[in-house]
Amino acid sequence: MKRAALIFISLALMSLSCVISSPLARSTETADLSGYFLPDPTVGLDGLQSYIQTLTISLHGTQDGKPIESNESYRLVFNRETQTQFTNAVIPDAEGGQERITTGNVGEAYYRKLNDEQCQVWWGERAAGAEPLVPARLLPPLFAAHESGPEEINGVQARRYTFDTVSLGYPANTKVEGQIWLAEGGGYVVKYTMRIQDEGDLLGKGTTGEQVFEYELTQINAVVDPPLPEGCPAVLTDFPSLPDARDIQRLPGTLAYITSSDAAHIQSFYEQQLQAQGWTLSGSRSLPDGENMLVFLQMEEAKAAYISIQASETGAWVIVKVEPLENSPLPVLP
Repeated sequence: MKRAALIFISLALMSLSCVISSPLARSTETADLSGYFLPDPTVGLDGLQSYIQTLTISLHGTQDGKPIESNESYRLVFNRETQTQFTNAVIPDAEGGQERITTGNVGEAYYRKLNDEQCQVWWGERAAGAEPLVPARLLPPLFAAHESGPEEINGVQARRYTFDTVSLGYPANTKVEGQIWLAEGGGYVVKYTMRIQDEGDLLGKGTTGEQVFEYELTQINAVVDPPLPEGCPAVLTDFPSLPDARDIQRLPGTLAYITSSDAAHIQSFYEQQLQAQGWTLSGSRSLPDGENMLVFLQMEEAKAAYISIQASETGAWVIVKVEPLENSPLPVLP
């Protein structure tokens, strides 16, 4: 869990490195923002059922007299009803290349995928700290803005505002040109664009140049069924567990938990529950070490379910493994 938390904290810090390196920007993290025009760029999002956030941050300039170019992009897909949220990030790495990082969750199943590595999955409390990055949180708050009037954008009736250096509280030798569109219903940020030209240390010590933010909120309340990222398998959510199950872990193809029930009751439960889902009991076996093994088959979908029941002092450990029949070495027990 600690390793997962460090990964995502590091990601957030890398993403903000071009902005929070200045003392002025860092001061807003603990400043009183109660009098700000936009103290929290995520305002209103909790009233939406689904959406897509996109953000790009680019930096072109010099650092200690040498040319520097940095490009970051973030895309978050969110659906409240399905409890699905995934962020795809492309950020610079330490070698001057780029890393592709996917983070997110479906319910209590949390996912992480780095570049072409295997997708990793955590479940429940073990995934604490693995929440995906929200692009809107990378937008600077605004002290003030100038209203320009109503405008429809991304299918939403909004009010357009402009802002400048003073709106952000940046130094006088920094030039800022920005626009923001706030939804008339809900007050959430529909679009946020900002261009910063700095000759001081706002972009980092010894760094001068131009930084551009481009943020948009699209498909508002229109994201129906967000798919899992490529290469990330679904966890085993449709397989039943006993009513008194505790310490539940659901992973791809696997369900594990502890129950106070005995082996006979567990077998009876699964015979009743799985029959309704089209499974049939293929066989059962009691092993010398006290373990009980059940095998169920679902021929329509060509799957086998192995249920291991291991008695313990506090009840029984139940481990379920579901596999395609073609991958199953022993689909039938004598």
